[in-house]
Amino acid sequence: MIKKMMSVAVAVIMLTGLMGSSSFAESAATTTVAAANDGVIVVNGSGTIVAKPDIAYIQVGYEARNKEALAAQNEVKAKISAIMKLIKAQGIKDADIKTVNVSLYRTADYVKEVKNEYYVATNTIEITVRNTDQVGQLIDEAVKGGSNQLGSVRFAVENQEKYQLEALKLAVKSAGNKAKAIAEVLEVKINKPSKVTENSSNGGIIYREASMMAKAADSTPVEVGTINIAVDVSVEYKY
Repeated sequence: MIKKMMSVAVAVIMLTGLMGSSSFAESAATTTVAAANDGVIVVNGSGTIVAKPDIAYIQVGYEARNKEALAAQNEVKAKISAIMKLIKAQGIKDADIKTVNVSLYRTADYVKEVKNEYYVATNTIEITVRNTDQVGQLIDEAVKGGSNQLGSVRFAVENQEKYQLEALKLAVKSAGNKAKAIAEVLEVKINKPSKVTENSSNGGIIYREASMMAKAADSTPVEVGTINIAVDVSVEYKY
């Protein structure tokens, strides 16, 4: 009799457990369906600001070759000193002139199978030009001082963050307009953005390489042009 009662009790417990499991499964399924009913619109937006460069960077240098290392070095030293003197005479401050490369190495070439060994010494300086109208004149002064190497001439905007923020505003507005257009077609109402991601890859100073213009001028003509500062965003809206 006792065994029979225990069997009945176990059966009741198992039945109760099954009912509880069924109830839990139904609740979980309802939650999942509710989550699936939340619609999401993800759009990309782009914003671009066109800015006129207000700063430039010029790299000029000198290379000397000599069978004696010290002689090659001294020649470079004298030429770079002369170049810097002329550059400073144009109003460029010491803080806006920096050395970006110094090298000395031994090499050789062959003329009619005769080996000719010598040393090559180089020194390159970078000039920060805060008045872009001076770029051509400064290049001429460097050449006048003896420069036989002209590296890159780059233009940039000094206050880059200012333009990036403006471009960012345009990008967000662009994304918002796209989301509204999609929502209108779907006949749904979107909420405020639930997620915004900036996808821009800009880092450091944004440069534009200068191009030399082939026309007569008082100094080396350099085209300043403009710089495009672009920002991309990805925005998520729920409805």
